[in-house]
Amino acid sequence: MPKKIMVVDDEDNILLLVEGVLRASGFQVVTANSGSECLKLLPKEKPDLVLLDIMMPEMSGIRVAEAIRSDPKTKNLKIAFLTVVMSHELNSGRLKKVKALDYIKKPFDNEDLVRRVRKLL
Repeated sequence: MPKKIMVVDDEDNILLLVEGVLRASGFQVVTANSGSECLKLLPKEKPDLVLLDIMMPEMSGIRVAEAIRSDPKTKNLKIAFLTVVMSHELNSGRLKKVKALDYIKKPFDNEDLVRRVRKLL
């Protein structure tokens, strides 16, 4: 059974690109274009990994990650950020608290994205 990845980003072109790259590598992919949609889909979809954009309107990726960690059903879910935010901005205590496993910088190399996702799973 292929591993399922939820990709959360407010930019449709990023969702389509990441979905295409991951599907071509044999993963099942579910997409959400907002934090609230992600949180709504989680109980039904039960992904193995969530790739979260940080900069989203309405609810940032950090807030989504905090919500995932605070729910007993999803608190151990693997989370990685897929973001344009610079690495020095990622070293805040809040980010460490949500226990993200990786930070993949946009723009990303497709092969590097797949390699890092495989490593996380």
